[in-house]
Amino acid sequence: MRNQYANRYNPSPLRSLWERIKRFLTENSALSNLLIANIGIAILMWTAQSTVKIVCAFWNLSFDFHQWVWPYIAFPADVNTFLHHPWTLLTSLFIHNGFWHLLFNMVMLYVIGRFYLQYLSQKKFLITYFIGGVVGNFLYMLAFNIIPTFARLAPVASCVGASGAIMAIMLAITLYRPNHPIGLLFIGRITLK
Repeated sequence: MRNQYANRYNPSPLRSLWERIKRFLTENSALSNLLIANIGIAILMWTAQSTVKIVCAFWNLSFDFHQWVWPYIAFPADVNTFLHHPWTLLTSLFIHNGFWHLLFNMVMLYVIGRFYLQYLSQKKFLITYFIGGVVGNFLYMLAFNIIPTFARLAPVASCVGASGAIMAIMLAITLYRPNHPIGLLFIGRITLK
C-alpha cells in the first residue's frame, strides 16, 4: 500500500520530464511557439516527402521532392533567384535539412532562448530571431557572391535552418549579459562571453 502512494507522489524522472515538456509547450511563450512552429513544419515536410515517395513508388512515377520543392522554400545564394522567390527570406528560417539539423538547432534555441528571456522581453526575442535570420540569409548570399571560390556555386546553392536567428539571439544575450554564468559538460562553469 505504501509503495502505491510513493509512486503517485514521487513520479519517475521520465514522467516528470514529460510533465515539464507539456507545461513548457502550453505556456504560449514566444520561445515555445517558435519551437512548435519549427518542429511542426519539419514533421509536415517529412510527411509530405514520405507521402510523395509512396505515391510515386505505387504509380511507378519519378518525382524528386527535394528538387521540385526546395527552390521554393530554401533561401538561394543567387540574387536573381531570390528576386523571383522573396518569401524564401522567411520560409528558410523554419525548414531544416534532416533530423540532426533540426534537433541541434532546437536544443540551441531552447537553451539560449531561456537565457535571453530571463532578461529581455518576448517581443525583443521575436524581433531578434527574425532580424537575425534575415541578416544571416543576406550574409550567406553576400558570401556566395563576393568570394570567388563560392561564386561559381551561387546559382545552385541555397540555405535553410534557424542557425542565423539562433546566433543572433546568442550574440544579443552575450552582449547584454556577458558575465552570465553557464555550466558546460566536461568544461564546468564559464561565462557567456
